[in-house]
Amino acid sequence: MNQYKRGCFNQYVAIEGSWGDTGRLEDFDDGGTPRNISTNDDVSLRVQPKLYGASVVGSLPFADIYAVNARVGMSHWKTDVTAAVGAAAVGFSDSGDDLSWGIGLSGRLDGALVRLEYEQTDFTVDEIPGAELDVTSSQITLGVMWLF
Repeated sequence: MNQYKRGCFNQYVAIEGSWGDTGRLEDFDDGGTPRNISTNDDVSLRVQPKLYGASVVGSLPFADIYAVNARVGMSHWKTDVTAAVGAAAVGFSDSGDDLSWGIGLSGRLDGALVRLEYEQTDFTVDEIPGAELDVTSSQITLGVMWLF
């Protein structure tokens, strides 16, 4: 789930704030038990990332009603990780600030602005003892804004 707030300077530049909760990233079998995600049948992993960000969005209009959009900004992320080996489990949290970016297309349609966009944030969870977990949060969004 994502939410956005937008402030426009003009038709070419805007700033946006966003919040994203990607839910849990885990794998379960049909009985509700975490499925093997490694070569060891007793190992399971759950990752729960959340992102908060601010971006500058640039728009380059073409053909009067369409525009190419690009964004760059910073995202603050927090993730909770739970790893289990057999009956033993360990959990920890990590957070950081990393670059986010996106590109998309928008068009005006009967008083509405329709926008299709790809966004990505890469971050590394390094609080794992003896290891790092590289995570890419990417999404494709289709949004509709009614303009007054």
